[in-house]
Amino acid sequence: MHQFEIEVVGIEEQAEPGDYPRVVDSQGEAPDQYDPPDDGDGWGE
Repeated sequence: MHQFEIEVVGIEEQAEPGDYPRVVDSQGEAPDQYDPPDDGDGWGE
């Protein structure tokens, strides 16, 4: 399970043009997307 902390810094009636959602801050390394295939069931390489 991953836990995230967010902070609402403001709410505006009209958002400025651009691509959304937008990452405004990041801390630390991103976790691996998938565990390495090491269980020997033939599904991984």
